[in-house]
Amino acid sequence: SRTCFIARAGSPVRPKLVPTMADNASKLQAMQDAVTDAGNDVRALKAEKAEKTAVDGAIAKLKQLKIDLDVEVKAAMAAGDEALQAKENFRTKMAGALEQRLFYMPSFKIYGGVAGFYDYGPPGCAVKSNLQAYWRQHFVLNEQMLEVECPAVTPEVVLAASGHVERFTDLMVNDVVTKECYRADHLVEENLAAILADPMLSPEKRLHLEDMRARLEEFTPEQMGAAIVELGLKAPGTKN
Repeated sequence: SRTCFIARAGSPVRPKLVPTMADNASKLQAMQDAVTDAGNDVRALKAEKAEKTAVDGAIAKLKQLKIDLDVEVKAAMAAGDEALQAKENFRTKMAGALEQRLFYMPSFKIYGGVAGFYDYGPPGCAVKSNLQAYWRQHFVLNEQMLEVECPAVTPEVVLAASGHVERFTDLMVNDVVTKECYRADHLVEENLAAILADPMLSPEKRLHLEDMRARLEEFTPEQMGAAIVELGLKAPGTKN
């Protein structure tokens, strides 16, 4: 368990134990084992031709254990969804606050903006200057390296030689009905995050999906298509 400290007005700080994902997984596994054992008991009683009352009691116990397990699994998955949503809400609020305070803003915003281009405001310029000064302090002064400054624009021949032109492409998929387009890697990544939040996921399946998520940016169109089929992805909203 992870220890958190929660302060209450007028009282000393006392530690509060918060269950971790590992704790929840252990609890769910114990409940699953109990369901398995109860199922074995029912089968054994039936094989022994035990009295109906004994069999009925074992069946009732098994049903209740299954209900309890289902409730805990749904609660664990809901907690995982809430954590992901809270993380996304925080990211959105932080990005909005930084833009409102002019740390940065999309370049050419009044003309619709261009993806990947940003302008630094006064606070952003100060942060950038501090980072550059720290970089120079470490690498140039301490490590005695030499600093060079190169153009921000790169010729296509260089990007082709590095593989960016051939491989670094945003693969798109579209809704078969509405024709709305989505980035394939984003759809796969979002669904992988939801699946991996399931505490009952087997270790082998979790390892496979985590490996898929780690290599997602390197997928060819064929590999991306195979991942979409494997995960059974549908268009968000319409489920087409």
